[in-house]
Amino acid sequence: MSSKNFFPKYLNKGSKGPAVALLQIILLVRGHNRYIVTDGDYGDETAKGVRQLQKILRVEQDGHFGPQTRQALFAETELNVGAIPADIFGGENQAVAP
Repeated sequence: MSSKNFFPKYLNKGSKGPAVALLQIILLVRGHNRYIVTDGDYGDETAKGVRQLQKILRVEQDGHFGPQTRQALFAETELNVGAIPADIFGGENQAVAP
């Protein structure tokens, strides 16, 4: 079992993997962009959902899920995505950044 955190510090358009799929689930549960498909591929609809989240969190709306957005999400919800263990989805622990 890996001891690395599940979430990379930065996800953006073109990233792929289970971290992106979990981000997509978070966005859907929070009601951001119902057109997101939970496929682990950070495409246009995921970026749109992240921008909607960023607007609510009052951070820069760049569509990238990075440290500023993660910190604001934690401040609002106490959801610390960086603490999600790597082995939660079969040991995969990194999204592939473009």
